[in-house]
Amino acid sequence: MIRIAVRCPNWVGDTVMATPVLAHLRASYPGAEITAVARPNSRAVLEGNPHVDRVWIADDRRLGNLWRLARRVRRERFDLAILLPNSFRSALPFYLAGVRKRVGYARDRRSVLLTHPVECAEFHIRCHQVEYYMNLLADLGACNVEEAERQLVLHPTDAHRREIDNVLAGQGLSANRFLAAISPGAAYGSSKCWLPDRFARVADFLTEKHGAAVLLVGAPDEAPLCHEIASLCRRPVFDLGPRVSLGGLVALCERLGLFVTNDCGAMHVAAAMRVPLVAIFGPTDPTRTLPYDPDASVVEKIKTCRCEIAPCYKKKCPIDHRCMTAVETADVEAAIERQIQRLRARS
Repeated sequence: MIRIAVRCPNWVGDTVMATPVLAHLRASYPGAEITAVARPNSRAVLEGNPHVDRVWIADDRRLGNLWRLARRVRRERFDLAILLPNSFRSALPFYLAGVRKRVGYARDRRSVLLTHPVECAEFHIRCHQVEYYMNLLADLGACNVEEAERQLVLHPTDAHRREIDNVLAGQGLSANRFLAAISPGAAYGSSKCWLPDRFARVADFLTEKHGAAVLLVGAPDEAPLCHEIASLCRRPVFDLGPRVSLGGLVALCERLGLFVTNDCGAMHVAAAMRVPLVAIFGPTDPTRTLPYDPDASVVEKIKTCRCEIAPCYKKKCPIDHRCMTAVETADVEAAIERQIQRLRARS
């Protein structure tokens, strides 16, 4: 039996975009044992994945944890390691463990750690992140990457479905209510966050025009942002904040009629669950990380915001956040209308 380890990306959204790699490995090596190695924040998007036999949680940011991971990998005697992050640190434990075949991009001076370093060409710099990850499998004889499906894979667990049942019941929300979620934060940094007062106006628009029950969701450290938006709304909203876990968010997406979000992990979760989606982009280039759903609407003003450094990829805007302030409420409302019209056409 072939034993394969996949070192997953460090960010939640990137891990979601890497799920086609797991699916294609399963299709190419049907008898293999596949272990996903991920940081704690990504556990919920890997639980229930049918293409993974085991999920290891390993936070290798500390040196001691890195050594422990190397020892654990050595004991498992993996035949193949697919190293999706670009960092030296992510490849080191698999090198120290002596994994026979180690595949990853030749970046961050780590070629010496890889048995099969993949050169990063201009195409890889510009392609979508899903394609970037899939390309690592191109030189594996068993993997026909050109014909592989690129479907994002998320499966809510029964426990997380029960979590959402309880949360919605606690808010008095019936099963037939039109639910729209807003995720106003971004773990990456404040530069990716649209303005709170504009999110509030969008929430009022959804309530007043479409009769939606608007849910505000976010990570624990985004609770103050959710509270601020709720306080700015003219109409009542359901400020769920951190009461919805990441796994709960996956399950919640089964119930949603619409999702409005910044460029963040929640956006990729919604895209994977095929929720009608409006995504607001600012300091990042959407060609690389736009929602991997052809029906999603992306709202951005990067080319017309007159910012000389856009897209800058900075975590905090060094000037006046004009890439985000250029996105008007009317732009997002127009995108919402397109999504709702598409939803009605399907029903």
